[in-house]
Amino acid sequence: MSTAKNQKPQHTPEGYRPNNTPTIINMVKEIKDKQNVKEVFIEQINPHTHIVDRVETKIVGIKIVFSAESRGLPMRIGTNTDKTMAEKYISNGTIKLLSDIIKIENPEVIGVRTHIEGAGAYHLIIGIVVEDFEQLPEHLPEDTVTFVCPPCRYAKFNINERNLKHRTGYGERMMADEYFVNGFRTDTNYVYNKQGFPFYVYDDTGDVLMKYEPIKTPKSPAEKFDSTIFKVVSIPDILCACSMTPPDSEEDVIFKYFSIQNQVSKLECSYMYNDDYYGFPTNTPIKGKYNSYFGSRVSSFDGLPDTVEKMIISGGIYLHISQLEFNGDNPIMLYNIAFNHLVELFLNKNPDYEQDQSKHIFARFRQANAASIFVPLTYKSV
Repeated sequence: MSTAKNQKPQHTPEGYRPNNTPTIINMVKEIKDKQNVKEVFIEQINPHTHIVDRVETKIVGIKIVFSAESRGLPMRIGTNTDKTMAEKYISNGTIKLLSDIIKIENPEVIGVRTHIEGAGAYHLIIGIVVEDFEQLPEHLPEDTVTFVCPPCRYAKFNINERNLKHRTGYGERMMADEYFVNGFRTDTNYVYNKQGFPFYVYDDTGDVLMKYEPIKTPKSPAEKFDSTIFKVVSIPDILCACSMTPPDSEEDVIFKYFSIQNQVSKLECSYMYNDDYYGFPTNTPIKGKYNSYFGSRVSSFDGLPDTVEKMIISGGIYLHISQLEFNGDNPIMLYNIAFNHLVELFLNKNPDYEQDQSKHIFARFRQANAASIFVPLTYKSV
């Protein structure tokens, strides 16, 4: 929120405070009061992943609103991500200006996701951690907001993308994202806690140091999936330029397409869709065996080279399944829901629909930011 002259920044709708705090949070508060610590180590899951309890964290920062359609489409302009936004506001001096105005030396630079709606839509606040909001100056950088992260238990992932000797961590942020939605779920009993807010901690160059995902222990089977979003949508026919691998092929269809995608991305028909990747199967003469397709969306097949397959995903009514947390380009949990839990989680609660067996489930990948699954539906016959 921009601040007017002689007016202090107010708490914005991003602000959040729970009415009733769990026992564990009260314990963290007591520890903070005694030791003045920001987080308490609980357990180590692997060399780069820990469980910690964080105390309440106050942030002053710049708000950016993200959606899948605001990430810099078309790709030729450049794709915006949390990291690029952190690099932008650090490199252009905004974060230093903010810390100088508030008079904080060597601030903890943080990027918090709020207002998470799934499928790549959320608010991002890039800013610094402060002790309180009481003495904030009147004149702050444009679009400055205040926000409170409530006390919460987190999975903490150390990141070391540049392989610096004095750091430890995952060699790529996406590795941590994918571990969280796959291996972490089998290595522990924790699931995503939608009452919390995921965030990154950055160094003074915008390099990611740590990733925090809010977690909880589910109290019921349904709570394991309560961060899943189900939305019935109408989809037009989707034209895809793809690569294909036959059943039981050892070749990875994704990397097969990536090896030729430059032949597609330079064409006008791909101009508005370079961020949209799709994966889907097709039938073969052998029952239970499917061809695998992966490629990018195009506006027409005009001018496409013979090296790519030209496929159409049939439009119609689909159930769009996404998550409140951000699973990068690994939709494995969503596939698990679509194939193993669809009846209990959606169809039993929406008896007017049934799965359309004449079409296949397909996945959409938005430039590695948010993977979604689409399940074809039809109305039940009366």
